[in-house]
Amino acid sequence: MLSDGNREISQAAHYALTEFLDELKSSNVNEFGPMLKILQYQCPSKDKTNRYSALVWTKEIIVLGDVRLAPYYYQILLSIMY
Repeated sequence: MLSDGNREISQAAHYALTEFLDELKSSNVNEFGPMLKILQYQCPSKDKTNRYSALVWTKEIIVLGDVRLAPYYYQILLSIMY
């Protein structure tokens, strides 16, 4: 939806994702693995909006997860180095 040609749809998707990320920051989520797998597929997207959003989310999850993400470092590096 972020890459939809209709500006209203892409803006609504961006707003929804921003709200969800804000809720995630204030919650006590401990399992970030499934989210990182989704982001891993979006980082190499041909659409720059999808890539940017995936990188922003990855950065925030790194901050939130801290050292608990050690098992995912390889996956994270593969995603962002693309």
